[in-house]
Amino acid sequence: MSKNIKKNKKFEDHVVQFEDLHNKKPVTRRDFLATGIIPFAASVLTPNLLNLLTPGNAFADSSRCESGAASSQFPAFINVNLAGGSGLSSHAIGLDEGGQLLEKYTRMGLGLSSRLNTVNRFGGSVWYDSSTFLRGLETEMSAGTMANTAFVNVCVESRDDSSENPIDISGLIDRVRSGSLLPTLNPNRNKPALLVPKPSVAVGGLTDLRSSILLSGNLNTLLKDSEKGKLLNLVNNLSASQMQKVRNQTYGDQIQNLLSCAGIKNAELVSKADLGIDPSSDMNVSTLWGIDQMDNPGGQNFVSAAIAYNTLKGNSTLGNITLGGYDYHNGTRTRGDDMDEAAGARVGRLLETAALMGQKLFITVTSDGSVTSGDSENPGEAPWNSDGGTRGMMYMFAYDPAGRPGLKGTQLGSFTQGQAVNEKTLVGGSPEMAAAAVFANYLSFAGQLSKFEEVVGRGTLDSAELDEVSLILG
Repeated sequence: MSKNIKKNKKFEDHVVQFEDLHNKKPVTRRDFLATGIIPFAASVLTPNLLNLLTPGNAFADSSRCESGAASSQFPAFINVNLAGGSGLSSHAIGLDEGGQLLEKYTRMGLGLSSRLNTVNRFGGSVWYDSSTFLRGLETEMSAGTMANTAFVNVCVESRDDSSENPIDISGLIDRVRSGSLLPTLNPNRNKPALLVPKPSVAVGGLTDLRSSILLSGNLNTLLKDSEKGKLLNLVNNLSASQMQKVRNQTYGDQIQNLLSCAGIKNAELVSKADLGIDPSSDMNVSTLWGIDQMDNPGGQNFVSAAIAYNTLKGNSTLGNITLGGYDYHNGTRTRGDDMDEAAGARVGRLLETAALMGQKLFITVTSDGSVTSGDSENPGEAPWNSDGGTRGMMYMFAYDPAGRPGLKGTQLGSFTQGQAVNEKTLVGGSPEMAAAAVFANYLSFAGQLSKFEEVVGRGTLDSAELDEVSLILG
């Protein structure tokens, strides 16, 4: 059988599986990601000149000439999105309002609590001792990295197989953190929470990152480096004179400063042989991810390494990694276990990258919905049979090379004895409120919780609620 025929057979199997699970054909990119036809996606967000010229956006970025000064105040942020509805609550165990195990987890794949063996990790959080996600983490993380990482799980219900869950906090992050070379990375394919992020472009490899910084299209290949420098200088000079004609005088000076700084910075970058964006140039990072300068620049490991490397260096504002194939309720347990172990390994490798580079890192793990298992009293035995958004969960990891961040608790929200998220908690019934709580923890980890109202505005969380949800300390 030829290689092409094998590939087509695999594609057909994915399509049939999706049709069986959802009674429809996969038609959208999200459908293809969820079923695993597309196993991986990443995106980077770059500045658009028209957006910069919009008065509503100009005020926020007038200090970008500081070349990443804002980034130094805030930790790197990466979101890992598991497309399709992963069973995250079958790994980090959801507790009741009193912080105790439920009587049973028979529809959550963990059986009776009396038969459930648990372990504490990352400062006290409760995990299923045979969790494949945890196994993936521990495979990639050193003991030192584990010891310096804090973890909080967020109990929140969400819509299954949907892009309408407002859990994307990139619009909040890019208000407080700026990249020095790539102004911002767009971390999530879900609906924005509270603030809309800047537009994004897909990143398939190193070339896309270079093009985002320098020139794209035919000019990038037709011009020599010296010619690119002259062109960028010319654009910079023209921008200075053209900006005198900007009608909105309120923002004119700020826009002129923006374009002037960007032009000077880009002209300097063209003359550099090493832009400092290639993860394979760092021996420790390239060894961890198993890449080198001859590796496939569009491969999953290379792209993930590039996102981690540039976010941790402060080159980019924030990073996104989307893993496909997490709509795995196919009547087995094996596929879900394997997929979750791969996700844990990816997150573990990101945290280990932060350790190697000596940088703080805040990671969120999200998914659209969750899964429901067959009814079984034995942990880890029952297959995943259907969607289960009422059993949803989000993860937060915070790594600090100086030592594990302080924790006021290890769980936001709670579960009921009915094995569902408690909707009566502050975050349980509202993905957007849960996202706001996650952002509060990011700010708290950065020692900048006082900026919450400045970024989000009044009315989302009052001071008492803000204190309640901020469990990770800086």
